[in-house]
Amino acid sequence: MSNGDDDPADASEEADAADDGGDAGEQTETAAPTLPDDATEESLNEYLDEIAERLEAAETEADLDDVEALLDDAETGIEEADLPEPDEDDEDADDPRGDLEDRVAELRDGVADARGPYGEDVVDAVEAASGTVADTEWTEAGHDDAAAAVASFVGEAADAIDDAAPDAIDEADEDPEALLDEAADGEEPAAAEPIPVDQLTAALDAVAAAVAEAGFDADEDADAIAALLAATDDLEAALDDAEEWDDLETHEQLRAQGYYDVLGHYKDFPVEWAALKEHEAQGNVDMILLALDSLQSEFMERHCLEAFERMGKRGKTEASVEEVLGRAEKRDRPAIRILGKMAAEEATD
Repeated sequence: MSNGDDDPADASEEADAADDGGDAGEQTETAAPTLPDDATEESLNEYLDEIAERLEAAETEADLDDVEALLDDAETGIEEADLPEPDEDDEDADDPRGDLEDRVAELRDGVADARGPYGEDVVDAVEAASGTVADTEWTEAGHDDAAAAVASFVGEAADAIDDAAPDAIDEADEDPEALLDEAADGEEPAAAEPIPVDQLTAALDAVAAAVAEAGFDADEDADAIAALLAATDDLEAALDDAEEWDDLETHEQLRAQGYYDVLGHYKDFPVEWAALKEHEAQGNVDMILLALDSLQSEFMERHCLEAFERMGKRGKTEASVEEVLGRAEKRDRPAIRILGKMAAEEATD
């Protein structure tokens, strides 16, 4: 405290000194931790505690790079430290070096978890969705739902990309929204055909290319990346909900593909057999093959093959010959007879 007789200049100097002391305190708080000269288990744990605090406070990729560098130093310090080794004969013996190495590994995992997300994460997610669209066997309803999900995603993604990188879509090879518009051109709304799968995947691939072209920065473009990842999450959820053939029971798959459409009043049971007889009478080879592939019972397999045998040349198509030939190659006698009835030249090769 002042006694009132102090020289004003002295007071000013004291204030400056106090300010300098405050600045020094701030610098001490923000200074990076240093590897202890006397590396002991305790001092190394304190060093790792300081690194953990910096990791928790990290806000940018550069901050995380600094933490990573400190962990490299810590790893070197632990390796070079003179620490007691555990007793090999005692499974419960303390292992200071191992415990410290485990802490470093945990902190490295923390750094990895704190990084990103990156534009590359968006690209990977969109490409994965494109693969799902291409590789899934959709039902008719599922195809419509998948197409709607892709169209919604493409619109959201294009807006997010335009906001953050206005030239990215123009500089990419394809405009994703234009690709979907091309698929619908010339179609009346009531008679519009579903957008083909290859057009859907092309639009998704164009989004991925535009994101890559934008070169988003994890720090500066965090909002755009977050919006795009949220949109891809919605797309993945919608594709997961869209109906695919594997979601249906066998009879539902057959019904969806029109197998039962030939049935009127029937007396035979099971209904699959009744439908098979109608398909045989009408020469519907594809439907008989569908039943043979879908219905796994020996009863239906036998009746499908007998239908082909009775149909003879009438049942001969490239697909039916290929199916029966595969069975004949395994010395299946009924299949060999069927090939003879079909007069299939492939049987003599």
